[in-house]
Amino acid sequence: MAKSIIVQTDPTKRFQKFEEYTHARTDIIRFKAYDTLTGIEVTWHELDTHTLSEEQKEKLVEYGSILVGLKHESMLSFLHYWLDVEKHIFVFITESMFGTSVLDHIVIGNSVVSERVLAKWFHSILFAINFLHTNPAQIIHCGINLESIFVKPSSGHAKIIPPLIDPYFLFQGKNSIKLRLSTAPEMLDHKISPASDIWSFGIALLYAV
Repeated sequence: MAKSIIVQTDPTKRFQKFEEYTHARTDIIRFKAYDTLTGIEVTWHELDTHTLSEEQKEKLVEYGSILVGLKHESMLSFLHYWLDVEKHIFVFITESMFGTSVLDHIVIGNSVVSERVLAKWFHSILFAINFLHTNPAQIIHCGINLESIFVKPSSGHAKIIPPLIDPYFLFQGKNSIKLRLSTAPEMLDHKISPASDIWSFGIALLYAV
């Protein structure tokens, strides 16, 4: 087995990033990483901030300070974050994105999933959504879809990714919108509310069924 190579350590020296990446797109890259404090694998995310204004970067940092204190059994933990000014990257660390997403599990993988199992998965996600909506800061997730729900193979427990992993809705422009199957109608007018997440949740459940 090839040994993982450590290529970077966070400013606190707690988290070590490996060279192996798990996901890449135009604005964000995810790497495998290691938490030296707990001895477990975590996920290291790098968000490109070249096109963001100073105000938008401040909003990212402010949002990160809120998310780092949120803990729920059905949401991947947001562990740490910082802004790398020199490299123009916003880095955040989350609990490892274990297993496969629901999309990979039942749509791409063609796995047969019973109604009982689907109910178990989505019931857990509803609890996480309610937790975000009833938080004093009332956080709207804006990224609920089959790709954002992960299932742990050993237990079958489902967890949703933290809101910040898909940060598009933090700084979308007035003349643009990112359309998905799960996009709520009010988002076309650049308005979001807790109902937006419920819409996306319902569409994700219907798609899974």
